[in-house]
Amino acid sequence: GAATVGLEASLAAFQDRENPYLNMELEPQRVDKYELRKTFKAHIAPVSSMTLHPTKSIVATASDDHTWKMWSVPNGELILTGEGHKSWVSCVDFHPKAANLATSSGDGTVKIWDFMKSKCVATLADHSQAVWGVAYHDSGDFVASCSMA
Repeated sequence: GAATVGLEASLAAFQDRENPYLNMELEPQRVDKYELRKTFKAHIAPVSSMTLHPTKSIVATASDDHTWKMWSVPNGELILTGEGHKSWVSCVDFHPKAANLATSSGDGTVKIWDFMKSKCVATLADHSQAVWGVAYHDSGDFVASCSMA
């Protein structure tokens, strides 16, 4: 169908793009130099995932309490809470241009949340089982998600 052709064309555009990380050399970090600075109560159930905002001092968390939350760092002030999944939230990922957030859940869905509207703007329900992960491509043009089936 037309959607398949459009997706194939989008993916083909990335095939010739050079991997920006391919020749990058990263120095090992000395973890003994790190220390715990702050802990804050985030959710009423275990936190399953977290991600850092691409440009601001913000972290988003996903939880078994069926919600995701966005926090300022380092003070831990709650900025936004997302409710709408019918089961645990397994993963969160910020769009590379920071306009929205994607979440995956045990309810078999992926949701796209718009910060300006403070609500879910799309629910993708093509998985037949729990969705364990979600990630934006670094271009922001598409999102990938995974499940066991």
